[in-house]
Amino acid sequence: MSGKPPTPPTKLENETITVWSYKAKYKTAAVRNSDDEKSIEQSFICVKPDGEIVKSSKYSNTDQSFTGVIEDIWKGEQVVKETKIEDGDVTKEAVLKALHEKQDGTESDESYEKSFSSHHTDSSGELVDIPASDDRCEDKSDERSTSSKQSSSSFKNFECEDEIVVVPERIESEKELIHHSEIKNETQPPMTKSSDSLKEKLLDEGIVSVSDSERKLQKVNSKSRQLVQVIAPLSLGEGYAFEVQSKDKVFIVEVPEGGIEEGDSFYVPLPDDTFGQKLPSKAPIGQWKDGLFDCLKHGGLHASFLSALCCTQVLMAQIMTRMQLNWFGHQTSISETTNTFRYVIILIIAYYTLYYIYVLLYPGWDFYDEDGIKFHVDNPVGLWVRGALRLLFVVWSLYALAQSRAVIRKKYDIETKYFGKFEDYVYALFCSCCVTSQMARHTADYESYDAICCSGDGLSDDARIDPICEMNEKMDTGIMIDESHLV
Repeated sequence: MSGKPPTPPTKLENETITVWSYKAKYKTAAVRNSDDEKSIEQSFICVKPDGEIVKSSKYSNTDQSFTGVIEDIWKGEQVVKETKIEDGDVTKEAVLKALHEKQDGTESDESYEKSFSSHHTDSSGELVDIPASDDRCEDKSDERSTSSKQSSSSFKNFECEDEIVVVPERIESEKELIHHSEIKNETQPPMTKSSDSLKEKLLDEGIVSVSDSERKLQKVNSKSRQLVQVIAPLSLGEGYAFEVQSKDKVFIVEVPEGGIEEGDSFYVPLPDDTFGQKLPSKAPIGQWKDGLFDCLKHGGLHASFLSALCCTQVLMAQIMTRMQLNWFGHQTSISETTNTFRYVIILIIAYYTLYYIYVLLYPGWDFYDEDGIKFHVDNPVGLWVRGALRLLFVVWSLYALAQSRAVIRKKYDIETKYFGKFEDYVYALFCSCCVTSQMARHTADYESYDAICCSGDGLSDDARIDPICEMNEKMDTGIMIDESHLV
């Protein structure tokens, strides 16, 4: 540090910087023996709107082995104060001034809720807008260590232009949870138990965290300069891990120190391109995996092709099950989506049963003309009833298929090409078999896993589903759940 000229302040224009103040956890012996404990209680991290860390360092008396960009954000740090600085020279003085003004404020500000999409906050350190700017965030403040807590009962939506991090509704089963492990370059098989039953078991064993919800900062082994917001799918103790998705990559995040409750948020650096694994389906983000007419990609006897050709609705129901949709193709509560395949099969059986019952009940009449040639006249009642049944079945099939395709496009960020907002309905009407086959190939890796004609999701038991498919729009409580975006 000594001998180097001071770094000139950075000039930021038309940008708002978020400043997080958090407790310095590691101290040198000299600092521990110092009387000036107040001056080293806080450290700061400064983040741009796109999630990039501008500059971070701790007070010079703290352990210098933890200085740096990502190294300052170690696991379990509790955010105790937040503020914003806008435009101007980025200096330590600007940061401290903003935080001191924040400390003097007594009334809460709605910008906290706007920034973090919180419905309720229990904190004296709301986020406020203060003119200044930021760059070198060294710690020398004597502010109060007021915990910034965020009560959250559901997943929240964090808007941004680029990265998307998706946390699945269900996490790994108890025996598959990674306890006290580092973030790993691997993924875990999907959970086989319901989140409710797992939660009860973890609560009984005292594993689940029941403390007040808090935002956490987590240290991971990554050189990334971007932070992402991750929403906890279940209440868990520290050291446990679950799977999240960013674009077309899946990676594991570890529960920070102190544990998390369902719906809590914490921040991790976004892994780089070499970190994590591709989606289980190997599907790209932003485009379809293959073409609309690549139905024979896996051969003419492949189960998905035969299902699309012979009974499109069966394959459609399997896709709905993968995407956790109801039998109308809508995102709804988990309890309604678990039986989607069963409901569709019952509907298909009911349709054909009623159709042929009316064929038998109202068979019509046979006549012979003068030349002895036989011709048939349908009974008007039977003809009308069968026509009504056929119309209802076709309308439902087209609507459910179009809705399911629209959900897949939304989940995988696929834009329409030719017919705008009507594209899903046009394709469902004129190319239903090809559309269904394409959707099935996009949401599953048929090269690695077998296709099963009569299973709920059309896949073998060991097949894995993309985390993005397991995101539902609503929980059983009816609260909206959306993807959490880059902070």
